[in-house]
Amino acid sequence: MNRISYKKIFSAVGIFLALAFVIMQARAYGDFKIFLEASQLLSRHKDIYNVSLFSAPDVSGLYYYSPLWATILVPFTFISPFIPKFLWLSASVFWLVRSWVLIKRRFDLSMFSEKQKIFFLLISFAMVFRFVLYNFSLIQMTVFILWAVLESLSLFEKKKNIYGSALLALAINIKLLPVVIVPYLVYRRQFIPALFTTVFFVIYLFLPAIFIGISFNDFLLHEWWSVINPAQTTHTIEADKYVHSLTALIPSLFTPTQGDLPITRNILSLSPEAAGMITNVIRFAIIAWTLYFLGVKKNNSRGDLHVLREVSYILMVIPLIFPHQQKYAFYLLLPACAYVTYYMMRVRTLNEKRTKWISCMVLLLFSFLLMTLTTDGLIGRHYNDITQHFKTITWGALLLIVVISLCDPKDILQVVTEK
Repeated sequence: MNRISYKKIFSAVGIFLALAFVIMQARAYGDFKIFLEASQLLSRHKDIYNVSLFSAPDVSGLYYYSPLWATILVPFTFISPFIPKFLWLSASVFWLVRSWVLIKRRFDLSMFSEKQKIFFLLISFAMVFRFVLYNFSLIQMTVFILWAVLESLSLFEKKKNIYGSALLALAINIKLLPVVIVPYLVYRRQFIPALFTTVFFVIYLFLPAIFIGISFNDFLLHEWWSVINPAQTTHTIEADKYVHSLTALIPSLFTPTQGDLPITRNILSLSPEAAGMITNVIRFAIIAWTLYFLGVKKNNSRGDLHVLREVSYILMVIPLIFPHQQKYAFYLLLPACAYVTYYMMRVRTLNEKRTKWISCMVLLLFSFLLMTLTTDGLIGRHYNDITQHFKTITWGALLLIVVISLCDPKDILQVVTEK
């Protein structure tokens, strides 16, 4: 049997397993049910924010997404919930694969053997596999968000600014997180994509008014801001064990927040205001560190590795600096994990970088341990609850920032020059 036949068999088996997995997840509960319940309320001209909606019989939550997203889903509220969940999960499989294709294009894999290419793929996804599963089991948004960012940047590079801007603005409208890409575009002097994205975003804000009326749309926009406003008191200190970000980690260290477990975790007992100030200082420091990745020259002559490293860092800090982020948001670390894995595989033979390589490997292993190996499927529910109580995922992401900071693309270029 030749190589092509093997690929066809593996592809067929992969498609079958993906379909079975999607059907299984679509039959279960998930956050998509909250989206559908919000759409039902919207269709009856009722407030969709500041009201508890159920994702399962005993699990409720708030709707944090845009009026446009709820409007788009209204037609799906008249059919079985299985169908929209199945469609969304099926699309998520495509978005996941397409995201990897867009990431992989940035690397020169010609030096890798087939086994090394498979190893590169497996290690990159192993570091975020836990978060991939959360996105599918909870039927969440992050797979779409990452794809939309990567696809829009690819479209901008092809000078397809209208399509790229429309896609990026839609992602920002649905879930505000990718808004950080707009200042990145401005910094890189991609003014037309930044302008078009802003225009499309404004259009999307008021588009639902065609279907639900201007006054009701304005009301929903006001209510939406009331639940996502980062200055809100509820977003300053987040003690819930399921929340992972700086607003969950820093206050737990500097204020006597109890959390869900009777285990002390604070090293100081400061006021909530002081803890909030420390959180903001660290948040702005992480944002400022972005300049290290962007460099001082605002030119567009960077190679694919430089671009990927920049975008990887920006995506990586999203679940850290934004409030109310849960485990599935850390799927955004996939580009960073792929870049670091590629760096480690390429630079391992460079003797003068041996000390740096070992340092990166040690930090990367600790990051992997804190973020991925603490899942309840490996260590059990009790110990998983403890790791969530101490926000190990956030610690792991912070370590990954150190690793990607050390992984300079120039080191890889040095390997190419020596060979």
